[in-house]
Amino acid sequence: WDNGCDNIGFASINSGARTVMATKASRNDNNGGWLRRCSLSSSAIGLTVDEDQFFDGERSHGDEDVDLIVFSQPFVFDSNFVPPTIDPSFKMEVGRAELPPAPFTAIAFQQAYAEPPAVFVLGDSTNTDPTAVRIRNVSTSGFEAVPVEPPGPDSVDINTTFDYLVIEKGLHQFPGGERIVVGEALVSQIQHGNGV
Repeated sequence: WDNGCDNIGFASINSGARTVMATKASRNDNNGGWLRRCSLSSSAIGLTVDEDQFFDGERSHGDEDVDLIVFSQPFVFDSNFVPPTIDPSFKMEVGRAELPPAPFTAIAFQQAYAEPPAVFVLGDSTNTDPTAVRIRNVSTSGFEAVPVEPPGPDSVDINTTFDYLVIEKGLHQFPGGERIVVGEALVSQIQHGNGV
């Protein structure tokens, strides 16, 4: 697409592959757009904002703010082993999966959850078309995911790799003192077009 790849360096932690979750934290451009990973190494991640061609033929996008969290490796965390001071029963995990073009693929969690947790995903840039990962049917044991593209001359025709973060909803504190709030919000407006 038109924006290139913006690299963001990591703090100095052990070498090796990273699992990174990122999300747009602003909506500055008059088109919608979504975040995609365009490169990943042990010291940096490359991110770009993609957008559809619903109203025009280009996919370039203005500057946006991004929030991200970096893990040194995939893991499963159950705070019953190292209880934090807030919400001592929360669980989380991160992982990576590869999706075929269609249909929805079932992804099983690595541990059981008492209630359906929050799931965050970040797709890679293997498919150069404007592709995003959609999820549905989040349960206590897993979720379903599929790569999708806006209407156009072709459809998703190659596999998509994505990282995911699974975490119970609520206010949590990690053993190092860092806190995280996980919740949900109802979104009902169509997310495309000028001024959206």
